[in-house]
Amino acid sequence: RDAVAEALPRSHAAAGDARLDAWLSRYLDRAPPRSRYLRDVAPALAAFVRDGRADDALDDPAWLRDALAYEALVHAVAYAPRAAPEPADELSMGAPAVLAPTHARARLAHAVHRAPPGAAPEARPCALWIYRDDARHVVETLELSPLAADVLDALADRECTLTEAVTDALSRHGGAASAAFVEGFAAFLEDLIERGVLRGSRPVIA
Repeated sequence: RDAVAEALPRSHAAAGDARLDAWLSRYLDRAPPRSRYLRDVAPALAAFVRDGRADDALDDPAWLRDALAYEALVHAVAYAPRAAPEPADELSMGAPAVLAPTHARARLAHAVHRAPPGAAPEARPCALWIYRDDARHVVETLELSPLAADVLDALADRECTLTEAVTDALSRHGGAASAAFVEGFAAFLEDLIERGVLRGSRPVIA
């Protein structure tokens, strides 16, 4: 119980002690842990509750479902095994990008990442990129514009070049590659590189 409460502070504060105890009781009865590690319990419990198996509608407060999703992802990213870095060349718009391997993505209806435990978050759509800074041993959350989120989703999910990802995102959002957009997007890429989210481009094999 202590491990869950520590890993899911916003969810615990929103649900209260009695609901957390009920979730745990039903989880242990219906889908007990399969891992020997305490760190694996919180994400499993969060998935169990969000899937409706804890007999909780999660509609009070309205942002509780988002809090569970966000905190479970943060916890999973924090404890994910460190992956070997993928080889990367200097960033090129004409090649697939190399992203930091330890990350998660979320599209939520409430800004739960900005609200401290016990505080109600703002109700607004949020696209989040959750990643681990291995140099500082911390998990960071980057809030993205819808267009930027689509670009990163495409780079992570598809074998496409950076140019293709940007072009597709612009077409979906009805935008144009204006001078202002190019300048802003260049700054966005620079920020991703500084954060270690974007490592460069995949080497081209001749």
